[in-house]
Amino acid sequence: MEAALKTRIAEQSVTEVKVIATDLDGTLITAEDEQDLYDEFRDVINDFRRLQNSVWVICTGRDLKHYRRVFLLMEHYGLMPDFVILKHAYIYSVVRGRYVPHTMWNFKIRKLIKSHQRTIGKTLRSWHAIMNDRYDRVRTIALDHERLCMRFRDAVDSAAAAKVLREQAKGNTLLNVFEYHGEIDVRVVPSTKGQAMIQLAGHLGISSANILAIGDGHNDLALMEPSVAHLTGCPTNAKEEIIERVHDLNGHVAREPGLRGVIEILKAYRSGTVCSDLPEGWTRTLDSGNPVGAPPDRPRMRQSRDAQHRRTQQVKALWLLGTGGYMTAVIFAHFNLIPFSRLVLMPYTLLMKVIARAIEFLDMIV
Repeated sequence: MEAALKTRIAEQSVTEVKVIATDLDGTLITAEDEQDLYDEFRDVINDFRRLQNSVWVICTGRDLKHYRRVFLLMEHYGLMPDFVILKHAYIYSVVRGRYVPHTMWNFKIRKLIKSHQRTIGKTLRSWHAIMNDRYDRVRTIALDHERLCMRFRDAVDSAAAAKVLREQAKGNTLLNVFEYHGEIDVRVVPSTKGQAMIQLAGHLGISSANILAIGDGHNDLALMEPSVAHLTGCPTNAKEEIIERVHDLNGHVAREPGLRGVIEILKAYRSGTVCSDLPEGWTRTLDSGNPVGAPPDRPRMRQSRDAQHRRTQQVKALWLLGTGGYMTAVIFAHFNLIPFSRLVLMPYTLLMKVIARAIEFLDMIV
């Protein structure tokens, strides 16, 4: 009865949508081939542009190069956003197919991100120390400035540890704690996505009451804050946390996945038939919060930045050691003080000839 009343109330009013902010991966583009929907999607977007003077913003964690590679097919169908928010933070205007950065904001948000990384990195290292002190046989899978992942010896320990970390994370809007089959994964929630949207809306002079945010994953939560967007929607393939958020905010919970769901959401807001009812038989599962998406016996984990840095330093040290050792050998070979002196000098002699010829060639050009 309450759900039906909520739906009827939504049908009675149509809110003007001035900004359509959509996620990319999992929302506009999925593993399914939805190319046959591109014409319809373009027409719906253009209807909003024509009738309500709306702008379309794509919000993604990809950088410009990878975004354009993935979005190339949509561009071929004449689908071009008005703005793009890249790497969850950086704003670009789209002008005649060119992507023009908002320089001042992008510089400001870069400084903010660096500050967040320092703070979060310190917090994660502290939590890592607490877990190692409290529990035996804990394996660290990833630890850097944006992620802490640990595997525990049994599910009882991981559940207890997750409870401790969730208490620690209360009030910290930048970190999410996930517990999955004996593993705990603490990840950064990219709040800058919402901050960038607020900045762009202020630039355009548009209120959050007229912004529609559509997404499917945890990193879209920042877009669905009331201070960012009053209107929300999600496809049926969205994470359960997103579905719950859209339901609680009286947004449109689509019955279709991916791009079909996005088209359904846009049509619902255009016609005033927004429905926030949860899917039939919908229940939240305990394991749905795992953001890794890999089976428990073979988790897909990224090497920590500390380990990468150590490996880079080791490679540099080996290169310097090898170069220094060879030059020392060249000096001794030049005076014929070591065996196989001629063989040792061969690479050095060849290199000197190449350099001499290159200098001669440059002199001829000049």
